[in-house]
Amino acid sequence: MNGLERSMAALHMKEYDFVSPDPEIDLAYAAKLSGSLVGECFIDHHKHAQALNAALNRHEVDGLYINLSLDTGSVSKKTDIEDGWRVIDTCGAEWIIGRNEIGAISKYPVQSLDAPLLYEAEPAMFGNYHVLDEIDARWLNEKMICCGLTGAFSQVVFLYGLENTLIAMIEEQEELERAIEARLKKAIKYAQTLSEHGARFIWIGEGAASSSVISPEQYERFVLPYEKALIKKIREELEIPVITHICGDINKSIARIAQNGSNGLDIDYMVELNYARAQTNGTVCLKGNLNPAELLRFTPGQTYEACAEKIRAFRYANGLILSTGCLVCRDTPPENIDAIVNACRDNKLS
Repeated sequence: MNGLERSMAALHMKEYDFVSPDPEIDLAYAAKLSGSLVGECFIDHHKHAQALNAALNRHEVDGLYINLSLDTGSVSKKTDIEDGWRVIDTCGAEWIIGRNEIGAISKYPVQSLDAPLLYEAEPAMFGNYHVLDEIDARWLNEKMICCGLTGAFSQVVFLYGLENTLIAMIEEQEELERAIEARLKKAIKYAQTLSEHGARFIWIGEGAASSSVISPEQYERFVLPYEKALIKKIREELEIPVITHICGDINKSIARIAQNGSNGLDIDYMVELNYARAQTNGTVCLKGNLNPAELLRFTPGQTYEACAEKIRAFRYANGLILSTGCLVCRDTPPENIDAIVNACRDNKLS
């Protein structure tokens, strides 16, 4: 099996030769392998693609992630600041981007839930299909190249801000639901665009829906219905497997999250794999749950043993992709990525 075949088998709960090694490598880790800085890759899709190609050439992982970023077409204004740039995107959001850091929004373009921009704006910061176009063709047939797509709820957060959205969940519930519904239409449209550009896997990011941020009941009202609609569209009409990524501690919400229809769920290090399997009734593939921070300080031997222990402890013969619970950190030693691959090859699920 190659990485694509192994990942596809895992996501469909079928047998595979060994556990898929698929740490969540994106531009943050990959940039240095191409000789670029992270911030450069974040605002230039050509350098972004070069970085990911370099990571696939360096490591025998089963896949990686085209994560959310700006591209050359979505930057309307760029100003030099100390050790980085201040960027205005075509949605009107202001970003601070360090030369060797992922960008962060410093000023949100929407100030109220009735702002036309919330209903009309295309997701300018999500131009990763341009990166997909420049991934070396061989990898598309050999690896799980997962394209990021921000879910409807988290799109509202990107435009309106987390604090404002949390307040609206209490004080403006119906208005918030209308805004999320509008962003759902944009998310579906973007999924169709990814499909047209050849995406074979889609990774739905709903980081703002973590149980560390919202309650299970709030997830069920403001996130789950829209995830279901989006995932149904992607799986049934576009015929693309889906992985849901929700950061942090999702122990309280995982049974609800499993109802959204995804093929796989990202599991952060706070969630024990066998607990997650029990809570999801074995209906979805689990992808996790290595701690990215540990990979920064572990030796290759420690990394190998941590991975081997997780594989040995998993009580099931299918439905596991060994991965980091969140993105691989920028300064992770490459030898630790190699150790993850070796541990998967050497240790079989019983």
